[in-house]
Amino acid sequence: MRSQAAALYEKGATREQVKAALGSVAQLNVLAELEAKGYKILKRRIRIGKSRPHIQYTIGPKEGSNEATETMEGT
Repeated sequence: MRSQAAALYEKGATREQVKAALGSVAQLNVLAELEAKGYKILKRRIRIGKSRPHIQYTIGPKEGSNEATETMEGT
């Protein structure tokens, strides 16, 4: 499930979208773990319909490298 959450965030997803897709908010720590490993977490406010603004998270490459985004498989 962690790799699924990472894949959703890699494409750009809100916490609400991840919870709806995976049925769990426990995967929110994926962002904190990747940020601690040096990956850049991009945040953007978006509005979905007439709802309040949501924050869309996108996982960027590690700071100072050109690496592709690491997935959470096996961790």
